[in-house]
Amino acid sequence: MQEALDAQVGVAEYIDNVTSTEKLAAKVLTTGQTVVVFAETLGAEPYFRVNGDSVDNTLLSEGTDYTLDLPNRTVTLAESYPAGTIISAYGLCIGPRINAAGRMDFPEDALATLNTDCRRSAGELAKKLDRYNRQRQEHESLIRREATEQLSGGFDPAKDPVIVIGSRSWHHGVVGIVASRLMRQYHKPTFVIAIDAEGVGKGSGRSIEGVSLVDAIRACEGYLIAGGGHAMAAGLSIREKNMDRFRANFAEYVLANTSEEDRRPRLIYDAEIGFSQLSLDFLASYELLQPFGNANPQPVFVSRNVGLSRPPFHMKNNHLRLMLRQGYHEQDAVFFGGGEHELPEPPWDIAFTIDRNTYRGKTSLQIIIQGVKAAVAP
Repeated sequence: MQEALDAQVGVAEYIDNVTSTEKLAAKVLTTGQTVVVFAETLGAEPYFRVNGDSVDNTLLSEGTDYTLDLPNRTVTLAESYPAGTIISAYGLCIGPRINAAGRMDFPEDALATLNTDCRRSAGELAKKLDRYNRQRQEHESLIRREATEQLSGGFDPAKDPVIVIGSRSWHHGVVGIVASRLMRQYHKPTFVIAIDAEGVGKGSGRSIEGVSLVDAIRACEGYLIAGGGHAMAAGLSIREKNMDRFRANFAEYVLANTSEEDRRPRLIYDAEIGFSQLSLDFLASYELLQPFGNANPQPVFVSRNVGLSRPPFHMKNNHLRLMLRQGYHEQDAVFFGGGEHELPEPPWDIAFTIDRNTYRGKTSLQIIIQGVKAAVAP
């Protein structure tokens, strides 16, 4: 029952990882000022609503029926859904599919999906976007696997201050996603480069706090065809023969402009909280702070001396599902990508955000782990 277990991670995470045997159509329909986002999967029927440019925390008004004509049946929507569910679904389910069309070089299909007012066309376009997303996932898996192999052949996380890797088999539209994942995994400024048949590479970079990729590109411009962006994310063009010299020059720049302390990973949290304080009432107050984004970051909490009630459950994509315990209180938790890390022996001090998880009609507060370290003795 892998799908059912994955669904408990949250509706959005489940939708983003549905198998090829399940039908999924994701579509944004515009009706007046209301955008209705719907997804249909085998055994999961979540529906979401967003008003104009801002999230409507009331969602589907109680007592009001909304209907959607889907293949073989008509669905009536009269239930209110929590705001957190919408934001997660829109960002994690719909967003990647719209984004995938551009990454796979078909941005016009994403635009057509957003513009159409024909439900039949919307359904066909939504299926296209889902196919693009699956292709994106396949390319990403390939690049991640080959990138790991490249790094195992000479990269030393303890000594090397940067990551610069490339290949002729990688898709240029996906390298930015992998760069972001590698940067988070190793906490190193990272460029991942897709090289074409003529030996010209297009790369995407992601950085850590304190290292400006724009400044680094300027310092290394003698080895580049072009480059630009901003401090934390940038792109470049480079000839394959110059990659080794660029990597060395990039590393020299980082070492010359940062200290070892600057390059050490940090996690900034907002408040320390105990499991006894985590409740649905607390979550409801927390959700009043939404929507979260760059200008309104999601609050991060810390809980100390946390144990495990049972061994971690490994899900697909290296995600971990955990049942945590602090004193007499237990909390369900998910650690996205946690399987890629070597976790210390419990007890732990953990940093986390919280989210609303609704599964089979039951709503609970769920912890989303951001970081784990061995507990510090009081």
